[in-house]
Amino acid sequence: MASRRPGAILLAAALAAFFFQSSPLRAGVVDGARTVDDLVIYLGVVPATVTRGHPAEHPESTMHGGVAHPTAHDVHLVVAVFRKGSGRRITNAVVTARLQAAGGGARSVRLAPMTINRVISYGGYVSLGSFEDAMIAVDVTRPNLAPTIRTKTARFEYVHD
Repeated sequence: MASRRPGAILLAAALAAFFFQSSPLRAGVVDGARTVDDLVIYLGVVPATVTRGHPAEHPESTMHGGVAHPTAHDVHLVVAVFRKGSGRRITNAVVTARLQAAGGGARSVRLAPMTINRVISYGGYVSLGSFEDAMIAVDVTRPNLAPTIRTKTARFEYVHD
């Protein structure tokens, strides 16, 4: 169990960096955890500027095509997926984030598996652009399950500063 803690600590640190940065208190994911049937899905939205200064040996420097050249609207989405009953991490899923702006417009990004400290999560960069307020739907597809239960979707509210 100890080998899973560093990843949880890293995710918590990334979320803390986002929530405690000097920005309006209203910015961020409103309740970043959802339970959908047998899954617990966590979503973190970290400003890409936080990842910009990583040294070349940091895992982030090679994930998702390398560290983004961030603007104020670029973020790194991080998703962790667990089984509800056992707490075991889901490591063989296809994860996609779909953003729907409050005023219309949509975009999606497939989140790539990423390993930090031997713990797998899913992540990817996306530009929020004018998506001031958005719903982020996270689709978790487990290809080894029957089609009727294969994909679970968690919806999160996001408020951009």
